[in-house]
Amino acid sequence: MLKTGYHPAIYTICTSYPRSPLDVGRALTLEDAGIKMDTVLNVEEKDPSMT
Repeated sequence: MLKTGYHPAIYTICTSYPRSPLDVGRALTLEDAGIKMDTVLNVEEKDPSMT
């Protein structure tokens, strides 16, 4: 995400249904992060009050 301008401190990746934030990290595979076949992902801005 950082390479395309979405800094992880500001943005998160979520599945669309059921909405669930993904634990993203450099050491995780896509499957470990919860991304399966035919998964729609959303890049969402984090709530500033939560940081």
